[in-house]
Amino acid sequence: MRSIVLAASLAAAATMGSQAQASALVYCAEANPRTFDPHQGMAMSDSDAANPIYNRLVELERGGTELVPALAESWQVSDDATTFTFKLRQGVKWQSNDRFTPSRDFNADDVLFSFRRMQDPDDPYYQLAQGAFGAFTGYGLDKSLLGVEKLSDHEVRFQLAEPDVSFLPLLTVEGLSILSEEYARQMLDAGTPEKVFTEPVGTGPFSFVAYETGAQVRFKAFADYWANAAGLPERAAQVDDLIFAITPDPSVRFQRLRAGECHVMRFPNAADIPTAAADPNIEVHARPGFDYGWVAFNVEKKPFDNLKVREALSLAINKEEILRAVYLDELGIAAGSMIPPGMLGHDESVAPVPYDPEKARRLLQEAGFADGFEADLWAMPVVRAYMPNARRAAELIQADFAAVGVDVNIVSYEWGEYLERTKAGEHEMAILGLNYDFADPGSVPIWGWSCDSAKIGYNRARWCDQDFDDAIYAAKRTPDPAEQERLYLEAGRIFDREKPAAMLAYSRLVALTRKGVQDYVISPIGGQAFFGVRVEE
Repeated sequence: MRSIVLAASLAAAATMGSQAQASALVYCAEANPRTFDPHQGMAMSDSDAANPIYNRLVELERGGTELVPALAESWQVSDDATTFTFKLRQGVKWQSNDRFTPSRDFNADDVLFSFRRMQDPDDPYYQLAQGAFGAFTGYGLDKSLLGVEKLSDHEVRFQLAEPDVSFLPLLTVEGLSILSEEYARQMLDAGTPEKVFTEPVGTGPFSFVAYETGAQVRFKAFADYWANAAGLPERAAQVDDLIFAITPDPSVRFQRLRAGECHVMRFPNAADIPTAAADPNIEVHARPGFDYGWVAFNVEKKPFDNLKVREALSLAINKEEILRAVYLDELGIAAGSMIPPGMLGHDESVAPVPYDPEKARRLLQEAGFADGFEADLWAMPVVRAYMPNARRAAELIQADFAAVGVDVNIVSYEWGEYLERTKAGEHEMAILGLNYDFADPGSVPIWGWSCDSAKIGYNRARWCDQDFDDAIYAAKRTPDPAEQERLYLEAGRIFDREKPAAMLAYSRLVALTRKGVQDYVISPIGGQAFFGVRVEE
């Protein structure tokens, strides 16, 4: 039944050719969203699914990195970057569903509730999530945010414990979206608080309709969306229906795109891009990304607690071969610096680790592993810009490690399980990557490599270096770009010296669209935005 429903949905969307403008946009998505609680979402598929439904106080321009007003129409920042005051947009409507009809517009109470449920252990919605809030905790707001004060129905003030020049960009992440206090209260009173996230409502351009795991997520345009009234069509829905057709296999996604069953797909197989470029019915979109892929060494497990072992394994990987075979030389460049090109703090002096199996064998011998050892290497099951084919990369690394005496067993799981198991630290080595959730150079170092991130599992190396942390957190506190850069360079050199992960490649972002899709742009940071996109048939 599930496949029949999906096929019918796609057929309905694809046969709008009699109209000048199609009423549905079908996105062949690469993975199931694991949650519609934006505060708990961690994967890109979670961010993509949250983006249509919710707004943040501040957002990014579509397809760019500039901050734009959203639920906050303006803001003021104190000279010491500890106090942030927001004037809230008036007349913003909440979506509704069969369980909830809002009695009021968005106001300050919704902002207070949204942050309180991530900060107050006594809040029922904190307890419902068991305190697991990816962005809020991962970026240290659980420690730095002293409180949110309601100044009036349409003005709020955030007070931080210390200066943080990254706070405004941080507010753009889907993990800090604003929820309806009224809906949450009503569902709590009804004894069904989980409905807030299984039947979500927000203030965003599309409202949630239905979700069938492994098949589709359906949204519809929100007629009362505030951007319509504000005269901002580029930020509003331009189709009646938005459908995420869950299609994990990139080859199948490409087949569906060519057959006209979907309008947009991301993360194609690199080998399919030349075919797409030659197809007059498909447009290839590409841009440099801020993503990068790596192999994390779990330093809590032996022998990966030994720096010589980590350095040896980094030297044993033939990264040029991975670039040729996995990235096809077009989708990535060899990675060196922890902060990617285009970001403040990128260090051109940190070159990619060279391929040197002879030195790798010497280091393993010095570390006491002259006869090598056995270990598991985990390979992610989905395609990402930072890792187009993890299985193939794992096979190449397996051969490279065998050449220096390390016997590798390749392990994989379904994507959600893969994320949870690596978060729990079950792996020894894992192929993954990081992408910037907001436009600040410190976001990936903090999220991916800090001591706090190691404690909650997002740092898959589970590596902690206090000097590294001191540098990246000091960079957050200084408004001086030159000093910020110095601190990020210092942190990057510590990372390069300690090698908690073997850096593989910086990515290029690629998406494919059908002929007739208008005004689609790749989001370089955060979840993919589908507002402003039209389909002409």
